Amino acid sequence: MPTRRLAAAWTVLLAGPVVWLALLQTNYALVSTTCRTGRSVLWVVGGGAMVAVAVAIALAWQASRVPRGTPPTERVSHATVFLARVGIALGLGFGIVIVATMLPTFILGPCQ
Repeated sequence: MPTRRLAAAWTVLLAGPVVWLALLQTNYALVSTTCRTGRSVLWVVGGGAMVAVAVAIALAWQASRVPRGTPPTERVSHATVFLARVGIALGLGFGIVIVATMLPTFILGPCQ
């Protein structure tokens, strides 16, 4: 159980930057197709990125909680809780970065 929490903490710690990078690269790859066809699917990709970051934040929240009354043998290490809490902060920060990355999609046309 503690190893699973540690793996979850590391996963959510890296989820925000990886999702933002994937969003940036996907938008870059789709912009020429979007301009050519006139159909903007870039906001769908941004919505998917926001959902992925929200799921990562929820998992980090779950990994950072230590239930009361757990036996000392099943206690979560302080490092795991710290990584999960840093994952929450990074997830929130990269959520803001993803919104800032998606703002031009809503303001400008796909060919601008």
